This record gives sequence, C-alpha cells and structure tokens, in this order.
Amino acid sequence: MIYSAVYSILNEANQQNVISIDLSDEAITKLPSIIGNLKYLEKLDLSNNLLTSLPPQIGNLTSLIELNLSDNKINVLPAEITNLQNLERIDLTGNPLDIPPIEIANRGIKSIRNYFDDLKAAIKSIQLFEAKILVVGEGGVGKTTLTNALFNKNFVFDNQVDKTTEGIDIKKWAFKFKNDKNTTHKFTVNIWDFGGQEIYHTTHQFFLTRRSLYLFVWDARQEYHELSFYYWLNIIFLLSAQSPVIIVMNKKDVRERVIDEATLSEKFTNIVSFHKVSCATGEGILELKNKIRNTLLNLPHIGELLPKKWLDIKKILSNDKRNYITYNEYQKLCEKFSMNKNQAYHLSRYFHDLAGILNFQDNPLLKNSMILKPEWATHAVYDVLDTKAIQEKKGNFNFRELELIWNKKIYPISMHPHLLELMKKFELVFQLHNTQDFLVPEMLPGDRPNFQWNDEDNLIFEYHYDFMPKGIITRFIVINHNLIENELFWKNGVILKKENTRARVICDQYNRKISISIFGIYAKEFLAIIRNQFEYINASLNHPSLQEMIPCNCSQCKHDLKPIYFNYEYLLKRREKNKSTIDCPKSIKEISIESLLSGIQIEKKPPQNEYDVFISYSSKDFAIIQEIVIDFKIKGISYWWDEEQIEPGDIISKKIEEGLNNSRNILLCLSYNQLESGWSYIEYTSILNKIITHTTNKKIIPLIIDNFAIEDIPPLLSNFKYTFKSDIKEFNKILSFLKKKL
Repeated sequence: MIYSAVYSILNEANQQNVISIDLSDEAITKLPSIIGNLKYLEKLDLSNNLLTSLPPQIGNLTSLIELNLSDNKINVLPAEITNLQNLERIDLTGNPLDIPPIEIANRGIKSIRNYFDDLKAAIKSIQLFEAKILVVGEGGVGKTTLTNALFNKNFVFDNQVDKTTEGIDIKKWAFKFKNDKNTTHKFTVNIWDFGGQEIYHTTHQFFLTRRSLYLFVWDARQEYHELSFYYWLNIIFLLSAQSPVIIVMNKKDVRERVIDEATLSEKFTNIVSFHKVSCATGEGILELKNKIRNTLLNLPHIGELLPKKWLDIKKILSNDKRNYITYNEYQKLCEKFSMNKNQAYHLSRYFHDLAGILNFQDNPLLKNSMILKPEWATHAVYDVLDTKAIQEKKGNFNFRELELIWNKKIYPISMHPHLLELMKKFELVFQLHNTQDFLVPEMLPGDRPNFQWNDEDNLIFEYHYDFMPKGIITRFIVINHNLIENELFWKNGVILKKENTRARVICDQYNRKISISIFGIYAKEFLAIIRNQFEYINASLNHPSLQEMIPCNCSQCKHDLKPIYFNYEYLLKRREKNKSTIDCPKSIKEISIESLLSGIQIEKKPPQNEYDVFISYSSKDFAIIQEIVIDFKIKGISYWWDEEQIEPGDIISKKIEEGLNNSRNILLCLSYNQLESGWSYIEYTSILNKIITHTTNKKIIPLIIDNFAIEDIPPLLSNFKYTFKSDIKEFNKILSFLKKKL
C-alpha cells in the first residue's frame, strides 16, 4: 500500500474516532506521523508489512492496548514506545531488532520499558562486544581437541587425549579488534563444547540459542552420515533462528572426504563456510580461526547499546568463583548500582536469555537461586543420565540415590532439590505418584507394553514433521505423567486416560510422525488438550515445519490400514472459501469437509446473558486454561473466556466489561506468569475497585494453577470470605465447589 493511501486511511480513522485498525499484509514501508493523532485507538495491527522503523508519534497513542508489529523489518523501536502506559500486548516476532535487544523485546512491554528507562537514566552507555560459539556434532569426532587447538595458546596435540565430553564444557576466549573509527575494543567469546552422545540431544535444545556462531564438526575417518548432517544442520537452523554455522571436517591428516557443499549451502542458507583441518599438524587451523573471528564481528547484535551498569554487574557475576548465589545476593548487588527490585528482575531475564546466568522466576524453588556457571548445573543433569545403575533400571531412580551420584563438595545436599527441579523444568524427568521415585522417559525401553486397544470409531489426528527434533514425545510424556493409564508408556509412546476417554499417542521418529488415536465420549475435548500441549512443545522449538493431518472418512478409507490423510489447515481454508467437499484419491468420491472437521473441532460457546464464571488469567497459561475450560464443558459450568467471546474487531475493553458484569463468579487463575504480568489494567480496575467500594457481590475464587506460593497471593485477595486454594491436580474440588455455590 502506497504512503498516500495509508495516510488517507489513518486520517479518516482519526475523524471517526476509530478504536481498532487492521493494516496487516499491505506491504507498507512507512507509517505516517499522523498515526499519533488517533488517541482513541485501542488495537493496531501492522503485522506482515515492510516497516523498518516507527515514527516517534506512535508514543501519542495513549489508549492503545494491543500492538501487533510481527513480521516486519524493524531494527530500532523509538523510545517513545514507553509512553504507551495502557499497552498490554505487543508482538515483535519476526523483526531483526537491535534496540532494544530481541531477548528483551520478546519478554513484552514491561521489559521494553525497563530497558529504555535504564538507558535513559544511565550515566554512561556501552557497546556490547560479546558472543557465544557453540561446538556441536556427533560423539568422538574431536570437538574438544579442535576447541583447544583453536582457542588455547598452550595447546599441544596428544593423540591419546581425546576425552569424551560429558554434557557441556564452557571455555572463554578473548581477542582485540579495531572498529571503523580505529578504536580498539576487547571481544569476549563464550565457547560451549557439547557432548555428542544421543542421550544428550534432548537437552541440547535448551541451550542452542540465537545470536550465536555454530561450529558443526565431523570426522573424516568416519563414514559420511547424511542423517547426522541432516539432524544437526536442521536443529541449528530451527532453534537458533538461522544463526550462522561453519562446517568443519576434522582429522584431515588421517583421511579426506568430499561432501556436496553446494547442495548443503542451497538447503541451509545459514552455512557460512566449509573447512578441513588437522589438530595434529595444525593444517587449516589459522584459516578457520580467522573466519570465526570475522564472523563473530559481523553478528547482528555486536555493538548494541546497553547501560554500562548492566555490563558492570555481569562482569562481577562472571568473575565470581562460586557456581551459584542466592537471588537475594543478586538483588543486593544490583542495589549497589542504584537499581530497584523491578529493574533487577528485568536484568536477570536478560542475563538468563543471553549471558548464560540462569534464573527461573516462574518456578517457586528455582527463582531463589542465580546459577552463575551453567556447566555446573548441566554436569549434574548429565551425571544422572550417565549413571549406569539408572540406565539399567530404564530411567528409574529414587531421590536418595542422588546423594551417591552427586559429589557433595560440588553439589551440596541443600541444592539437590533445586537440581532435581531443574531436570523437571527441562521436562527430562517426572515424579512417580506419591513417591520419592523419578523416571527419565528418554531411557525407557523401545518395546511397547501389552495393552488392549479397539481401533473402531477412534478420533485420529496426526502431526507430520518436515524435520522432527528429538525428545518431543518424551517431553509430552513428562507433561502428561499424571494422566498416564496404568503405567502404560514406553520411549516412543503413551496411553492416557481422562473422564473415561482414552488416548494413544505414538511417535515414529523415522517417518517424522506423531499419531494420536482417541476413543471415548469426550474425544474432541481430550484432543483439544493434547493438541495444545504439542503446540506448547512445538512453540518452544521455534515452530518446526509440520502438517496437521486427519484421515479420510469415506467407506473405503474407514476400513483401510493406510487411509488417505488430508491437511487440516487446507480443509479449513477450503471451507472458508465456501467449498463443501474434497475428493478422496483412493475411493474417487467427494467427501464432505464438514463431516471431516466436525470430529475434530469443539464448537465455540455462543454468547449468553449470564455466566457462572469469568476466567481471569495470564495468556502464558493458555494451555492450562484450555484444559480448565474443557472440564467446565464436561461439567456443564458456563463461563466467559476471552478466547471464545472476543472476536476480531471487537472493542476489547467493552467486551471484558460486559463479561464481568454478566458473570456471577470470578475465577482468578494464580500463577507466576499471572503475578509477573498482573491482571490486565481493565480487569484490575473493573473488579477490584468495585470490591473495594462494595458495589458488587461477586465472589472471587483464586485457583492456584502451578506451585504458586501462598505468600505470593496479592494481599487484597488474602482475606476474601470465598477464597478457595487448590492445586490443578485437585481441580475437581473447584468444580464441586462451584456446583454447590452456583
């Protein structure tokens, strides 16, 4: 859309006091400054355009609640964005942001405000010259030896010393360089050397970060394994947002192999170069080192502006010899730099995302510690995975066994619960019911246990991946461990049960497919839960390319072991274009699209005049809330939920106010996500102000949906007569409570 057309639309919208504008998918390259005149605007969608910047007048939109800027080319946000005090949601995904850093922008408007406020208040700002190198590849290819040859000045080749890396080793390298102004700067590099054994692959995905340089190492002595190349280059491309990768053939002195570099470069556009080296003779090492140096200097985030005190605090933490400190110690350090608790919190999020200083504020146990040396924590995890006794027991271990596995001098007993919680956080283990026993699904046997399953009248849904990262099914098993039927699970599958409805979920890693079969009266509802959990896992993996597939229901396919599958999204698009049928290639029959979709989709609840419950929650807890909603459906409890009640173009504030007025109870879903974001401004003022002024008799029912500490409940809620505290595992108590009170 040309500039003049955008100007006309905005000018007309201003004259009519429009509150919602959708200018997505219009190829807009520049936003007119007149945008600042739309002071009544609540929602602005500028997604999927060609914007490289925003005018400072964007800060005049004081009524704005939601701003979608995804999939543009924006490098710098104007500082005026912090003037949008009512802004609750901002989407910046798919932008090459430099200011603020993408890690800050991804954490939402509060982190963005904190960044600009700190930058404005800082006496001095400084450029960041620091990056990560991640060295990956199969086990035994010489990654550690190569790392030492490249970055250790005192390296001496020893053919006998090629120790297998257990988990992750982290080293540092520094070099000096001159910028365009001939000013000398120091560049700091954190080198992460990853163990290549398959058991580690599942955990690596938590550390393969964007804005890094990758060295993929392979061994000339071994046969060229296309699957190995395919796996590592895909996982880097996917999880690191296409960060640059250098491919290194090691041990050139022993043997030399030729690979199809042109085809690989065409398929993986983030490949920078190919190198052949020998650590024994030194051949190719200097050339590779120079290429690494030049690639690091050209990473997008190098030179980004940060408050000097941020880097001063980071330097102190990095130089601390301890493996971890308490969060309270970290806050006191920040206080010395005149930072309040809120500023310290947002800085800890930045350190967690980019600097490798781990802190998990969404976990009641882990939030109290700052892990300064991530290799300390990861080695503890891998010590468990590498323990022969646990491997022999197919992943089973007792909490007490950790005292024998972990060296008490390195891992004090007081930290054992924290380290175990970290394994649970990474979805590597789960606790067996009401015991101190735990299980690592990645170590489960591959053989299926014996169980009965009737394939008649099943609801079937499949995920077909272009590339399937490892560990998806084991993470799914961990997440759903309390729904597992009679311990029916194995390395590649699980049987779940909920409300007399059974689900069989099986992963076929070779064919890159996950198959879901469900039988029971609540099959559609159960499928909705399962799909949301896979959506959560896939989102954490940067949304790998996949197709959602459903089987044909024609008379021939119904009884065929290999029925035709249709793309679910394609069916939805055909229906949107008023196409009512699709041809089955096998039976050559026209199949009703509605009949295919009706088995999958849950009908949205139509608007009504009165609801039993208004659901107040954090959008980050969406998957859990949908499970609660499905339970409401099953139990016949009516509810107001923004996902179903707010349609595109609706006035958000008006719809929320209507929902609150027409609901007899308010279900406040308490979680660390909710505490971090707080209630939305509209809900907070609409509910709490009425309660304070005694202008409503609505009941608030706080529901604890994670390990939310009782002491963290907002003080205003703690004295409510109708307070009901519960864990999600006891959700039926909430249902019963509501039934009695309604």
